[in-house]
Amino acid sequence: SLVGSEMCIRDSSKPGEFILGRLAVISECRGMNLGSDMIQKAEEVVREKGGKSISLHAQCRVRAFYEKLGFCGYGVEDEDEGCPHCWMKKQLSL
Repeated sequence: SLVGSEMCIRDSSKPGEFILGRLAVISECRGMNLGSDMIQKAEEVVREKGGKSISLHAQCRVRAFYEKLGFCGYGVEDEDEGCPHCWMKKQLSL
């Protein structure tokens, strides 16, 4: 597989908000727009479920990637498994 097989979309505790997790593209396939395509598909699924926003806990090193896709950072940076992460969120248009 070219992408992480564990990508998940789940409801948060807030109505209309979904959380995207476990997203990855293997290193030799990066730069082929696969990550952008996965985010676009996740947005479609969230809209179909009536979602209004998507949040994710991104590695800080890929923050710019998510910003290009319309996500904005919020909160403080923290560590997950020894790697700096930041929370990001995108409001979806209907």
